[in-house]
Amino acid sequence: LWGGQGAKSRSDGKDQLRSDDPEVYVKMAEEALTEKRYATAAHHVNTALELQPEHSQAWLLKGKIEEADGHSEQAVNAYHRAISCNETHPEATLRLARIQIEHGRSAHTAQVLRSLIECPQTTAEQKSQAQWMLGVAYVRMGRWTPAVQSLVAGAQDRNLSADDRYLLAMARYKSGDIAGARRDVEQQLQIQPSHAQFASLLAELN
Repeated sequence: LWGGQGAKSRSDGKDQLRSDDPEVYVKMAEEALTEKRYATAAHHVNTALELQPEHSQAWLLKGKIEEADGHSEQAVNAYHRAISCNETHPEATLRLARIQIEHGRSAHTAQVLRSLIECPQTTAEQKSQAQWMLGVAYVRMGRWTPAVQSLVAGAQDRNLSADDRYLLAMARYKSGDIAGARRDVEQQLQIQPSHAQFASLLAELN
């Protein structure tokens, strides 16, 4: 597993044997990222990319680190690199799509998400995430009927928050499904009777 001439490098305050295998550093970066030790994770990712510049998982981790540091554009670049190294990288695509939607690039993102949903390598969980995200993109574009269809599909395996339910109810309302919107609102008000947004939407529906 360990290669090279036994040279030592310092990481996280400890001496470790230097490896020539990028997977070793990707594994350590994943562990550091899980523990929110971002500087250590970045060090390991950079080492992995020095050894293998086209390592898609390393680029994915670099994107996550940049996101954690609040660097959206750098994260976008890293996710693009992850996808360019591996055209079927669903996680990088989902993370990239979320950032693009937040920055008003919904039209292009919708096309990417549709392709991801149809991709055989995408897991059921990832397809569900992509369906919900596609619904959000359609909401941002004002395409209410396909928004409802995608949100409903994505909701099947999603633990819906109050904000999620409000988004779905509003999409139903805008698409003309008044009965469906009222049902969603009344269900949420049974859980949270004092929720101001739902109470306001119900008043509008009535």
